[in-house]
Amino acid sequence: MRVRGDNARVTPEVGRANATWRSKNWGIQVGTDIIAAESKTSYWLLGITGQHDRVMVTMERIWTCRAR
Repeated sequence: MRVRGDNARVTPEVGRANATWRSKNWGIQVGTDIIAAESKTSYWLLGITGQHDRVMVTMERIWTCRAR
């Protein structure tokens, strides 16, 4: 079983939109393998894997318009 996660806060240095966003994502993966056939030098494996992922994003200051 594998569990992974990531967390990021991004503020671009260049851009007209002046956007800031935060993202969080995580996932879980479960799997198993079995040996289906075997020889002197190799194996044939059969496996099954289930996976679930979730991503959450929050946008701030999507667009800023300044008068000239």
